[in-house]
Amino acid sequence: VRLTASLLGRGKLLRALEGAAERGASVDVTLERAPYGGGDGQLARLNRHVAQDLRRHGVAAHLTQPGDASLHLKAAIIDGAAFLDQRNWPSSGPDQLAVTQSPKDIEAISNAIDGKAALRRGDLALRKGAALDLEVGAIRHAASGSVVRCESETFGPSAVSRALLERARRGERVELLVTEATLAGNQVERRVLSQLQSAGAAVKLTRADEKVALAGNVAWIGSANATSASPEMLDWGACSRDAATLSVLSERFDARWGAAREFVA
Repeated sequence: VRLTASLLGRGKLLRALEGAAERGASVDVTLERAPYGGGDGQLARLNRHVAQDLRRHGVAAHLTQPGDASLHLKAAIIDGAAFLDQRNWPSSGPDQLAVTQSPKDIEAISNAIDGKAALRRGDLALRKGAALDLEVGAIRHAASGSVVRCESETFGPSAVSRALLERARRGERVELLVTEATLAGNQVERRVLSQLQSAGAAVKLTRADEKVALAGNVAWIGSANATSASPEMLDWGACSRDAATLSVLSERFDARWGAAREFVA
C-alpha cells in the first residue's frame, strides 16, 4: 500500500492503514510537511502527529522535505489498483474518486509519488499545471453550442478562467460554481467572477468543494483548483469520455447548481 495526502485525519482510513501494517502488509504513507504553506501551524502539527501514530503501528510514514514539490496529490496504490481522491480521504461527506487498474497509470502515479517527472499520461495529469491544461483543453475544444459547466473550490485568474471567459464572450453558455467559504474576503477572486458574469456567464456560490468541468462529451475531474499558483505542485486531474461517468457527474452538478445562490458582484 502506498498513500499520499496533503492532510490525513484520525479516521477510518488511518485505522485501516495501521491495521494493514499490523497484519504484515507493506504500507508507505507520505504527507505534506507544511500544508497550505504553514510549516508551524495546526495542520502541520496534525500531520506530524499522524505520522508518529502510523510509525508506532509499523507504517513507513514520511513527511515531505524542504525543496520537495508541494503535495496536493491524494493518491493510493493498493496492489493492482490506484485511487485518486478529490479531498483528503474524508471519513464522511461527499467525495469523488477516480480509480484505474492500468499498469501504466499506476506506474505514472508511483513515479509522481517518488518525485520523478511524471507530468501527464494521456488523459491523466499529476502536476497542477498539467491537470489544469487538461481542463482548459476540454473547455476550449467543446463543440460550439455545448454548455460548459465548471466548479472549483478556489478560483482566480488562470488559464481556466480565461478559457471560460472566451466562451462566454462568444455567447456560449457557461455555468460556474465556486465554493462560498473560500470567496470571503478574496477581492481578486471576486473581480474574476464579476468579469465572467459581465461577459454572460452564470455564476453561483455553493457550500460544496468539488472540482469538475463538464464540456460537451468530456468530463474533467481532479483535486487541482482553478488558480494560477503552484503549477509544479503534485496534484491530479483526469478526463473521461465515458457516458455513464458524464451522466453521474451532470446529475451531481445539477443538484449543487439547484441549491446554490447567485453570485452578486
